[in-house]
Amino acid sequence: LLVVGPKFIRANQEYTLVISNFNSQLSKVDLLLKLEGETDNGLSVLNVTKMVDVRRNMNRMINFNMPEDLTAGNYKITIDGQRGFSFHKEAELVYFSKSISGLIQVDKPVFKPGDTVNFRVIVLDTELKPPARIKSVYVTIRDPQRNVIRKWSTAKLYTGVFEGDLQIAPTPMLGVWNISVEVEGEELVSKTFEVKEYVLSTFDVQVMPSVIPLEEHQAVNLTIEANYHFGKPVQGVAKVELYLDDDKLNQKKELTVYGKGQVELRFDNFAMDADQQDSLGLFARTLDDILVDRANEKTGRNALQSGKPIGKLVSYRTNFQESWLWKNVSIGRSGSRKLIEVVPDTTTSWYLTGFSIDPVYGLGIIKKPIQFTTVQPFYIVENLPYSIKRGEAVVLQFTLFNNLGAEYIADVTLYNVANQTEFVGRPDTDLSYTKSVSVPSKVGVPISFVIKARKLGEMAIRVKASIMLGHETDALEKVIRVMPESLTQPKMNTRFFCFDDYKNQTVTFILDINKNADNGSKKIEFRLTPNLLTTVIKNLDNLLAVPTGCGEQNMVKFVPNILVLDYLYATGSKEQHLIDKATNLLRQGYQNQMRYRQTDGSFGVWEKSGSSVFLTAFVATSMQTASKYMNDIDAA
Repeated sequence: LLVVGPKFIRANQEYTLVISNFNSQLSKVDLLLKLEGETDNGLSVLNVTKMVDVRRNMNRMINFNMPEDLTAGNYKITIDGQRGFSFHKEAELVYFSKSISGLIQVDKPVFKPGDTVNFRVIVLDTELKPPARIKSVYVTIRDPQRNVIRKWSTAKLYTGVFEGDLQIAPTPMLGVWNISVEVEGEELVSKTFEVKEYVLSTFDVQVMPSVIPLEEHQAVNLTIEANYHFGKPVQGVAKVELYLDDDKLNQKKELTVYGKGQVELRFDNFAMDADQQDSLGLFARTLDDILVDRANEKTGRNALQSGKPIGKLVSYRTNFQESWLWKNVSIGRSGSRKLIEVVPDTTTSWYLTGFSIDPVYGLGIIKKPIQFTTVQPFYIVENLPYSIKRGEAVVLQFTLFNNLGAEYIADVTLYNVANQTEFVGRPDTDLSYTKSVSVPSKVGVPISFVIKARKLGEMAIRVKASIMLGHETDALEKVIRVMPESLTQPKMNTRFFCFDDYKNQTVTFILDINKNADNGSKKIEFRLTPNLLTTVIKNLDNLLAVPTGCGEQNMVKFVPNILVLDYLYATGSKEQHLIDKATNLLRQGYQNQMRYRQTDGSFGVWEKSGSSVFLTAFVATSMQTASKYMNDIDAA
């Protein structure tokens, strides 16, 4: 007789045994099965019995339904033969409290300020099916200082899935954020994501040892391979550095790479202080600058020859999302569903993943991500920085690709949009700067422009490249941030006045601006907030348009939104878009205010500047009032 069953027992789950009868002398055997459990105090919590018979050379499956309120205790299963069949076996079972599991899916691991975080929470039982008894979960998002930024106290599950999103503020706290999921007061699963200012790399670099480095070789032989995300090889200069003890630079080399390159770093003459337990550490990196071929400047544009057809109408690529397809769809009895989606303008390789979930069949996952690449016959790949400083000379780098099978001369034009840009070495009045470069087939050709930014804020980078007199053209436009030459030092001066009668009064503000402030960086903003809520409603977009600055300034722009919502609800307003807008601004203001929370829980005017009793009291009062419109506020 063979009995097979799990060692663990769980609440609200089936406990299944399989019994096989290999007794050649009996046509069937009768058995008494008993499941028993008691607490450490001897209190019985489970007592279930079943009589079964198993015929010769047959298998029999027996299921025990465990109660939902099953608690921790000492459990065992006993099997005794009946009606003349002598058999006795018993085994201890282990109570396993976790009857459900959780997963969190995020649309990407790293986000920029202002991005939207899309996420899904997936709750499954031990059979990878949606648990019938779990209807909702508690979801919390915290910033790097563990402040609660957003929470869903009753996140309803649809077939075991909850989907949510978080709009990151324009000036959030940078670092590692956390999404946690709780069920019945216990944490089920958590996941982190990072918020930082970054530029997504356009290519990957792999460093592999050509052979395993041994002492007899007296050298490290490496293969360096660099490819764009869409598969084309990278042409550039690689710098490889060899370190000992992970801190001492012993040798470095530079080599020109076109897709793949070999490098040898010899260490036979090195004085090695490490003992036998230490190992060689290898540090390899790529240069930010790629090798730029000489391009010829053009002082004029090609004119259209008589009788030649007109080139394509230029449309600028502006959609460069890093993650874009995030959808839930229901599939009927046919088993298939057709989706038509517009792909972003990025020239790259995309990876499509997905999962399905069903109450009967459970969870299904794509075994291998589906990969596809978006390319054009002729296109530009940009390598722009996240931000630059005003007035500094910056190299804007682009790479041209030609898949047309022949070599062509490309005209590349960088435009001075809204007079924001100065071309270094060119007249100040130039509105564009054109260069020409030869682009062979299937080879990436780099080209660069040296510019200076004239104005602070967002600067549009607009570039166009064409070959064959405009028959093949690509153009793109991206925005980069222009920062001041020095650190921004915001200050605020607030006055409150209230008159019973109309009167004229002069109010003097003393502006204490350092005389060494960068030229043109002094920005004076005057706000007059009247006690007229009808006017406030019309200017709701400006109310928290830029909820930044210091802790006081943020609260000055935070509180009016509470008043707006009070007014909208008190008057029974049906303008839901205004309510949603004010609530969203309230959430962003709260998110920004958490930057000024000190380590002891109080609030200060600046980050890590020390506590302010007045500001802390003001924040506490305002947040308590705002909590009736958003449940994200951390009670701590």
